[in-house]
Amino acid sequence: MIEINYTLHTLDEDILHENRQAPLVPRVGELITLDGDRSFQVVDVLWHHLDDGSTSVTITGCETPWHARIADVVDAWRQEAAR
Repeated sequence: MIEINYTLHTLDEDILHENRQAPLVPRVGELITLDGDRSFQVVDVLWHHLDDGSTSVTITGCETPWHARIADVVDAWRQEAAR
């Protein structure tokens, strides 16, 4: 497992900090969610290879309004598929 430190910039200009462990690290450009209600686009991935042999990562992300618009996206997709 890799220790991942998230620095997440919200739409209301707050900064959230989360620490998690995961087997995979998000890549720049990917969308992530930590709580299921907000989406963040990864804008930076910084790897830390420490002297003790451990590895951690700092992920910086910016919130996107994707979750707020998902119903509109699904409706548009269904309309297009029905044509």
